[in-house]
Formats: sequence, C-alpha cells, structure tokens
Amino acid sequence: STNLHVSGSAQIDGDLSYEDFILAELSIPGVDLQTDTNAFRFNCPYNLNVEGLLLALDQHTTSGNVTVTVTNSTDSNQMISLSITGTNQSANTFTVSNAQCDLGDVITVAITATPANAQGLRMALQFRRRL
Repeated sequence: STNLHVSGSAQIDGDLSYEDFILAELSIPGVDLQTDTNAFRFNCPYNLNVEGLLLALDQHTTSGNVTVTVTNSTDSNQMISLSITGTNQSANTFTVSNAQCDLGDVITVAITATPANAQGLRMALQFRRRL
C-alpha cells in the first residue's frame, strides 16, 4: 500500500513479481448484426486473467440491447458478458468468472443485438498477465 522509492542500488533476496497489464481494444465503427456473424477470435499471447470489459455505443438505430460476451472457447467457459441499451451509452463491468486463459487458448468475442442492428460500438477488453 506504500510506494517504494530506491535511490541508488538495490538487492533483493527471494522472488520479485510485478503486475503486467495488457489492454486489448476492439473498435467497430459500424456493425450490421443482421448480416455479420460478429464472432471475433484471437489466441492468448500469454497466460492471462480477464479483468474487465468496457463498452461504448456512440450510435444505435434501435432501442434494443447490444450484448458483448467473451468466452474461452478452448475451455468452453464464458468469462464475461455486458449489455448496453440506447444511444450514446457506455458501461463497464469487472465481474468476471472463469477469468483465466492459458497461452494459446482461443478467446471468442460475440456481439448480439435485439433488434439486430447497431452502429458505433466500441469495446475494450482488459487483461492481466499471469507470471
């Protein structure tokens, strides 16, 4: 809880660990959910914990929900899901279950909407690297 300031040399006996944040941001300028599958996939570059999901909807052509769901497809675990409704809305959540993904696991980001059209969706998925 206190910052450590070292002026000069330092010697550490034992283990040294640190937090390493990785921020992955997927920007989608226009989404047509009637014709796109909207499933984005990537392989984990490290052992990671999913920490949070932030959504922003700059434009929305309907009053329905837009939901983004992140799943570890390798382990068949849903990790986090978040919905927003309306125009010029944003939301974030840091409630994550099954947060861990291992190097090479396939992470799937699925976008659904009711009714099925939306524009201007931006999302930021936050990770913490496991050392």
